[in-house]
Amino acid sequence: MSDATRSFNRGLDYFHRGQYTKALRRFEVVNRLNEQYPTLRYYIDVCRSRIDAGKDKESINRQYMFRILALLLVSGGIFIFYRWRKGD
Repeated sequence: MSDATRSFNRGLDYFHRGQYTKALRRFEVVNRLNEQYPTLRYYIDVCRSRIDAGKDKESINRQYMFRILALLLVSGGIFIFYRWRKGD
């Protein structure tokens, strides 16, 4: 199996899981190795459009992670502030 085929198959796996950013990276590797790879252009275009539409599962997971982290930081800051004020 060629490097292009391995990268393409990996990209398809990411694509079908809804991880379009990772899939696009794999498809871009294939594009550098073999621009004439069958259906490559289709998958690159679909990945880009779905990323732009906010349908990338990886970015959704990151958004939740950042929201939780922000909530923890704000809660921790409030807790520290009130503990500090209580000590006055």
